[in-house]
Amino acid sequence: MTTDRRRIVLFDLFGVIARHQRPGALEKMAARCHTSADAFTTAYWTHRPPYDAGRHTASAYWTDVLHALSRDLAPLNSSAARAAA
Repeated sequence: MTTDRRRIVLFDLFGVIARHQRPGALEKMAARCHTSADAFTTAYWTHRPPYDAGRHTASAYWTDVLHALSRDLAPLNSSAARAAA
């Protein structure tokens, strides 16, 4: 059996495939998590690569972000965080 191992690079120019994040979205999510925008931004982007690569679910991603911020997932939910994005 032959396996095709070509690699494809996909560029998303001008938000055609994925929407651009709205201005102020990170600050809104940080406020909802009762943390600083700087701390939230660090946790948010630190855990993005495995999520963006499809190796983590949205739930696992947000759990990692909240854990990095020492926050409990119970009072928050990923849909609320996504709504602010």
